[in-house]
Amino acid sequence: MNIITALGNEENCKKIKEKIDSDILGTDIQYKEAVIEILEKNNNINLLILSSILPGELNIYEFINIIKYKNPNLEIMIILEKEDNKLSEFIISKGIKYIFYNNKITFDEIILKINEIENKNKINNKIEKLEKIILKENKKKIINNEKIKNKILKIKEKINKQKNRINNKKIISIIGAPKVGKTIFILILSLIIKNKKILILNCNIEKNDIPILIGKKKSKNEKIIKWKNNIDVMIVSKEIKKESFYEELDEKISKEMSKYDYIFFDIENIEENEEFIKKSNEIILLVEANLLGIKDAKDILVKLMKVTNNRKDNIKIVYNKYEITSIKEEILDVMFSDFKIIGKIQYDKNYNFFINTNTKFLTKKIREQYKKIEKKIV
Repeated sequence: MNIITALGNEENCKKIKEKIDSDILGTDIQYKEAVIEILEKNNNINLLILSSILPGELNIYEFINIIKYKNPNLEIMIILEKEDNKLSEFIISKGIKYIFYNNKITFDEIILKINEIENKNKINNKIEKLEKIILKENKKKIINNEKIKNKILKIKEKINKQKNRINNKKIISIIGAPKVGKTIFILILSLIIKNKKILILNCNIEKNDIPILIGKKKSKNEKIIKWKNNIDVMIVSKEIKKESFYEELDEKISKEMSKYDYIFFDIENIEENEEFIKKSNEIILLVEANLLGIKDAKDILVKLMKVTNNRKDNIKIVYNKYEITSIKEEILDVMFSDFKIIGKIQYDKNYNFFINTNTKFLTKKIREQYKKIEKKIV
């Protein structure tokens, strides 16, 4: 396994070299731009050990984005000088699993993590070599020899489970102006996504239509409604104080994230829900394709830019309630060209059946539109 270090500390680099079997290429890199130069020249690097306070002209967000662009498969171990929730969430959203705080990890623990990554890399290499040997000797034996096939599959499954443990967890905020159809959008999208555990949460304390739509009543002390086998709904009553609600939900998300593959936030008021927006891996903005809808969407985007510090890469646009009299899609695409547009949902009178039958009726046409959007989210 080929490793480079960018700790800004040559002594620590030497100590790591003494403790591991893998090759550390060159000396410790002292500034950010030099890391990028090395990645451009060498695409065989497996692991980068990085300090967040490495000097350079780029800020840490720009730096990580460029690294992942240059080498998407590169494993990164990053050591943060201090706790920073915003930076940690950004790092995790980029698929980086190895995050440590300088004051909470020892040198021996760093070596242990490097050895874990090295062992995983060795397993991957063994699998590739084994497959090449078997294919070269006799392709038919791969089909007939179930033991070899199963052994390879089990090793692959084990590695994939480790890789997906973090990457498959997503918190998604659905945002839009009043009456744009956020709640209906979340309910249908949740029904379309299969084999995933989902929590839907309506962050609009003043109004909760979900119980009516799904045909489920919430008892006084019940916090979670079991809607479908794979979908739970969290209802927020008007009586709950805002402060205690945020604390309680934050604790629940931290404790039960392993239970859910997706958490959907139904958000209308951005100012009251900034903390949830900051926690989101993705933000989906629903836009109604008329002049008022575009104005509302532009106002929301201004607020979102303020909350996310002008981050645009995780904001996605969906045109909702689209019909023949709507503004042309080509014009809308130009207006929202700074953001990723992932689809449109045609206005359909059959939505009334969906609402009036407590979400039991969903036409093939509606399913197909949501399927296209699902592929760009899941």
